[in-house]
Amino acid sequence: MDKDKKRSPILRGLFGVREKRSEEDSSSSSGFYGDGSLLFGALSNAQYGGMNIPALFACTQLISDGVASLPIVIKKKSARGKTSVVKNHPVGDLFDDKNNILTKFDILKLIVQSVILRGNAFVYIERTNEGLPKGLRFLESSDVTIVYTKERNELYYQIPMLGKMRVKPSDMLHFKKNTYDGVHGISLLNFAKRTISIASATDNQSESFFKNGGNLSGVIKSQNVMSAKQRHDILSSWASTYSNGSNGVCILPFGMEYQPISISGKDAQQIESRQFNVEDICRFFNVNPVLLGLANHSSYSNLEDVQNDFLVHTLQPWITMIENELDRKLLNNAETNLKIILDTNSVLRANKQAQANYYSTMISSGILSRNEARKDLGMNEVEGGDELVIPYTDIAQNTIGKDENPSE
Repeated sequence: MDKDKKRSPILRGLFGVREKRSEEDSSSSSGFYGDGSLLFGALSNAQYGGMNIPALFACTQLISDGVASLPIVIKKKSARGKTSVVKNHPVGDLFDDKNNILTKFDILKLIVQSVILRGNAFVYIERTNEGLPKGLRFLESSDVTIVYTKERNELYYQIPMLGKMRVKPSDMLHFKKNTYDGVHGISLLNFAKRTISIASATDNQSESFFKNGGNLSGVIKSQNVMSAKQRHDILSSWASTYSNGSNGVCILPFGMEYQPISISGKDAQQIESRQFNVEDICRFFNVNPVLLGLANHSSYSNLEDVQNDFLVHTLQPWITMIENELDRKLLNNAETNLKIILDTNSVLRANKQAQANYYSTMISSGILSRNEARKDLGMNEVEGGDELVIPYTDIAQNTIGKDENPSE
């Protein structure tokens, strides 16, 4: 029997089947498709990684939308340690929504989704003759082949679709979160395939139960010996009344009794099983189940704590992964004082009270000026708002760094 046919029908329908590889393809110097996984091959849109499972879809959307919503800024650190935002940098134009087919939101969302579902995400860097980045092109994992020679520690990429058979790592943004060798990313679904298979089976069982009108399978017992025709007539009458979710009344002859042989949804704990599946999937994504509607799992007193937990434990690893790759591929060697940042301050804007407390503390501590805070909030500057102040009883002493002995 063919190896692919031996797989569970659930796994075949949910994840698709990968094309076969030769013995030579498994060597350390061979080319591997960018999905980096033996189980998840080039999936069609309809099969794209089990996204028909609600909890998996919700977790993927939460993370990808959360990261994609963050503004991208380029910051410069001076010799004195002061940080400022750099405007009109060529890298900033790469994410300008007016200059690209894909918006900044689209690119970041596709990157995160591809890493979750396929293990890798690829963005080809188009450069000028001077080597400066001039454009970004997102590529499907199936469009890229990773060629890695372990013995020589040599890595390059092939993009047959673009006619490029040897792309240097410096010209390819390659994002991966889970990997065994630092080169080939592994899909999160590869680790969660058992849990996803159980969740799919649970959903299928629930669908079957309700399609049958909640009717249970069973047997009809008779105290009398029946002929084949009698058995056939009773079976036909029963089937016409209850099959395909139909409802009705069936009268059994004297001496016959119906006995169910399948358990009810309550006995099978369908609701509890489906809730547990949601919790299990959340564990793989490191997402708080509260964000998927399981309010009974909340251990926080307010929304701010939930947001901070989501930012620190869920989004931050993804943010760091993207920032590191953008820094080392888009900035040149002379720009060591620059850093590409996904600004998480925007997360605070969802909570006005937390936002007000944050800026109030930063201004009153002399860390931010009023104009810096107003700029973050998208407001115009005000006269005299660039001074750093710490409140004193004597208002004349408020300004930090003010000359205490001005010349007369």
